[in-house]
Amino acid sequence: MRENALRAAKLDTNAALPHVVLGIFYRAASRLKWWERTLVNTILGKDFEGTIEQSEAAIRKAISLEPRNPYAWYELCWILRSSQRTDGAIAALKTVITIPPTNERERQQVQDAERQLDRLTLQDAK
Repeated sequence: MRENALRAAKLDTNAALPHVVLGIFYRAASRLKWWERTLVNTILGKDFEGTIEQSEAAIRKAISLEPRNPYAWYELCWILRSSQRTDGAIAALKTVITIPPTNERERQQVQDAERQLDRLTLQDAK
């Protein structure tokens, strides 16, 4: 998956989606425990590695290419939450909510962002 996203990013340097995919990949890889990583690498025969910093860099690149991409902003929220940066996560969710949805998936994402925002602001208030 990482290789395909990197290839897509090289083919179309203005496309945000490959960077969103990379961000998701790196965040997922960063959450693996050592034994999970070993198992995945053994089964797939490839390095399944990534850091939260790589994830954030990829997502921020996607946002720089397409500032109104709700998927990128939504993913940024999860990255910032995993780094205990609640204020940034809240700001990312607020951005998702301001972007008009263009399809059903984006409408659902806005609803989820609203729920997540409520949870985060309640936690932050405590």
